Amino acid sequence: MIDHHELLTLIVPSAKVSALSFLRAATFTQTTGTWRDPMNVSHDRQVANVAVDVEYGETSDEMVGRTIMVAIRLLNLLEVNEQVLYARSIDIEDSTLLL
Repeated sequence: MIDHHELLTLIVPSAKVSALSFLRAATFTQTTGTWRDPMNVSHDRQVANVAVDVEYGETSDEMVGRTIMVAIRLLNLLEVNEQVLYARSIDIEDSTLLL
């Protein structure tokens, strides 16, 4: 049963965003990377990226979010191939999704 809503945000290089084309209810926004790798291996300065936002219903035990993160790790290993793939999920107080 859906307990609350969360917003998943992924930052993907523009050249690799097609790996997420299966997401039908997502918002894709062009953005520029500014991240600096503390180990000087994979800087993301002035790189064309896409921010992908997906809102989803979450259960009280956070099982949906944990499952999504496992799927994202697998997608990165098989398709995106980024050393660091940024993904985060945050609670949403108000949502357009129906409960």
